[in-house]
Amino acid sequence: MRNILFKLKESPWKKITRGLPKERRYAADRAPTIEEIKKIMEYPDRRIKAIVLVMSSSGIRLGSWDYLKWANIIPIKRGEDNKVVVVAAKIIVYAGEEDEYFSFITPEAYQALADWMKYREKCGEIITKDSWLMRDLWDVSKPYGKGLVTRPKKLASLGVKRLMERAIWTQGLRKKLENGKKRHPFQANHSLRKWFKTRCEISGMLPINVEMLLSHETGISDSYYRPTENELLQSYLKTVDMLTINGDKLTLQKQVVELTERSKDNEYVIRGKLQEKDEEMKSMKQQLDTMQSQIQSLMSTFSNMQEQPQVDSMAKTLYSSGLIKAAVAGEGEGVAEGNDIGSDSDITSSGVVESVISSRLIKAAGKAAYHTTRTKSALTREAEKAAAKAKAEGRK
Repeated sequence: MRNILFKLKESPWKKITRGLPKERRYAADRAPTIEEIKKIMEYPDRRIKAIVLVMSSSGIRLGSWDYLKWANIIPIKRGEDNKVVVVAAKIIVYAGEEDEYFSFITPEAYQALADWMKYREKCGEIITKDSWLMRDLWDVSKPYGKGLVTRPKKLASLGVKRLMERAIWTQGLRKKLENGKKRHPFQANHSLRKWFKTRCEISGMLPINVEMLLSHETGISDSYYRPTENELLQSYLKTVDMLTINGDKLTLQKQVVELTERSKDNEYVIRGKLQEKDEEMKSMKQQLDTMQSQIQSLMSTFSNMQEQPQVDSMAKTLYSSGLIKAAVAGEGEGVAEGNDIGSDSDITSSGVVESVISSRLIKAAGKAAYHTTRTKSALTREAEKAAAKAKAEGRK
């Protein structure tokens, strides 16, 4: 006996086991691509879109549909006033059972469920918190046809399984297996669970958080790792874009919202600038009114002067103060070009003084009006361009 055991120990086990088939530790299937998921959702059944979006964005098992009711879907909203939006929704799985846990679904999946429930209510079903998420179909063309809208029957997990298989076959995503093959490229339902895990980890979510949302055991961490619901939610929100099937549409909606907000900000800035210019116009008008009053007073004083020496004395005073010189500088009317007023003999007429002062008033008023009109026109054109751009992006 000892000799036999000794010989067994000496045997080349590597050579002996080399010809034995190796144990496969995992299935050889894959997760569906996003294009394949979109193709499944095109199947002509109102329920398929909500089913696919819920399973792909939460990772729930097929058997979860035996327990899911409308009360188990709780929308999570963020924002203030009129800008409140659904950022995700909490889904309670196996409610009331020992295995109860929660996960989350994307806003896209929640909207698909809400549309499905609204359609049922519109057709005559009384929707309550205890209404099953998925139910049997009804004949909308015949009052007493197959199925009644007022008497819903739960679509169990077996019904969901068959519906998904029909959709995959009908959409041409599954063909008859070739000889020697036992598996299709991806499973009908469980593949969405794999898709969920893959997308979450690619987006950077902690693997242990992914396992918790999948209701997987995490070993000793089950007893020690205790993240809060809000912490799991914050981690999930970072993956929403990766879990969204119609991501292009979602991105476009976000861009439209951002452009709208940017347009509003530009409008506020433009209004503020216009208000500032209006205040400047009022201030300039007041200054012009004051100048006009002063000039009218001066002109009245000149007209009342009877003797030339008095007129000459007043003109010299105005010239010494710089009023006439500043007005005449650059003026071509009443003074020869290049002829500076620098002698007493140049300032001997009240008509010259009145003409220079009036010219200054008219030119200052015209210049102020020109710049104000030009500024307002530029701001108006800027506002119109911003509004047109936001409107064009919204149409796209």
